[in-house]
Formats: sequence, C-alpha cells, structure tokens
Amino acid sequence: MSGIVQDRDGTLRLQVAGKRTVQFAGAELPRIEDILTTAAGVLPRRGDVRADIKAWKFVCAWNARQVADAAVELRRRVETAMAGCGGDWDGARERIVAALAEDCPEAVEKCGDMPLADLAVGLEWPLVAREAGGEQAAALQARFERLLREDAELRVECLARSDAMAAAERAMAEPVDVVVAEVAWAKVPGGLSGGYLRELVWMFKALPPMLLDLIGTDKPAGPEGVDSAGDAG
Repeated sequence: MSGIVQDRDGTLRLQVAGKRTVQFAGAELPRIEDILTTAAGVLPRRGDVRADIKAWKFVCAWNARQVADAAVELRRRVETAMAGCGGDWDGARERIVAALAEDCPEAVEKCGDMPLADLAVGLEWPLVAREAGGEQAAALQARFERLLREDAELRVECLARSDAMAAAERAMAEPVDVVVAEVAWAKVPGGLSGGYLRELVWMFKALPPMLLDLIGTDKPAGPEGVDSAGDAG
C-alpha cells in the first residue's frame, strides 16, 4: 500500500505507554468489547508504520480480553445477586407462562422467546405491547394480576423474584474496574475515525491540551462519564 512506512528492521514506533485502571458501567462492557474488536481492524494509511498497526491490533485485542474477563466477573456478581433472594422461580415461571398461554395463547405466541414471566414481575408491559400489541399486552397483564390474586404462594415467589431482579440491576449499575493498556496519542493509527477516537479516549496517553480541555480533566474519562482511577503501573 503506497505511503505506508515499513522499516527494514520492523522498528516499533507506537508506544505502549503503561497501564491504568478505568471504571466502566457494567452494562457498557459488551459494547466496549465490540468497539475494541472493531477498532483493531483499522487499515493502515499514509504515514502509518506497519509495525505500529500490528502493535495497535495487539493492544486493542489485549484490552478487549480485559473487558471480556470483567464482563464474566460481572455476570458472576449478577448471578450471585439473583440467587441470593431464594425462592423456586423455575416452578413459578412455568405456572405463570402456562396460565398466560391458556387464557391468551395468541398474545403468548406473538411474544415468542420473550421472558414473559420476568417482564410481568418487572411490570414491563410496554415492552410486551411493542411485540404483541396494546390489547394483547393488556389481556396478559389482566390475567397475570388475577393469577396473583388467586395464588398467594405465587405472589411470594414473584416478590422474591422482583427483589432478585432489583439486586441484579444494582449490581449492573456499580462501576467495574478494568486494567487497560494505554497507547501514546501521537501514534494512534491515522485511519481511526473520530467516533472511535472519542469512544476510546480512555486508552490514549499524552493527549494534547486542547483535547484535555474538551474532556474537562487532566486524565481521560471512562465511558458515560465514569472517571478513571489513576495509573496502575
């Protein structure tokens, strides 16, 4: 590719400028991993050094793995939160779905693989309406509410499930620490679009003062305004 620099000795010019700990919102981890994976595929442009591009791909892949590992740990945290509220939700879910399917078979069919029981417990009827239509969602809601009035044991199970879902939501909202590798801003591949530069600002070191002013801090911020937590060495 014309204009791409390849040193005879493969000299690496892109600087891996150390590591630092960045905090991400738990729900953002899959998106951040996807961004890193896509950014690793950037094509070299005029002025880039091929060895730098290889290093960039490596750093993106390393950071993506760190994010993926953090997501696995977060899933464990969420599963622990869900399990901590007890109850026999599997049996309760089957009873709920069976009752809904008996009275509103067309609505249940329209919902397909949607987790109807969880949506019902979470009062997520607008989501059901998007899939099944307003009238069908209203029919499902009415049947569910009648079911709770008729079955005291099921009410207890639904309350336990609601508590578990709330605990899982709190766990997802807590910041997740991820140790990432930084690269020097001056050697970021030229083909990286502005959108990716903005999304990956937490990955760059030695940002120009003007960009730091735009961010409003002396250190790049993590996604969704979550501040990073200093150098990890």
